[in-house]
Amino acid sequence: MKTWSKFIVVTIAGCLGALVAGAPTHAAEITVVAGGGPLPDVMGTLLPMFEKATGNKVKISFKGAPEIAADLKQGAADLVITNTEVVDELATSGDVRATARRC
Repeated sequence: MKTWSKFIVVTIAGCLGALVAGAPTHAAEITVVAGGGPLPDVMGTLLPMFEKATGNKVKISFKGAPEIAADLKQGAADLVITNTEVVDELATSGDVRATARRC
């Protein structure tokens, strides 16, 4: 696995871990919206391990920037994983806090 792929896996695992850390002890469904690139392959490997370890189910969809923004406006995402440019656009439009660049 390339170094950048390992970094992505660790970052995503940290985000999912932080999301669940404050959650009640019963299993939940977490809705994740992510950009494309290498994420489908990485998430396909990471999510089954996360679900097994936590008992939570993850519903994930891979979308472009306009669709990610629409999901956020509708409150249809618990976690968004995408590139810096999209996060900057979402912060500028007020859909996320400007400090929301990291978990």
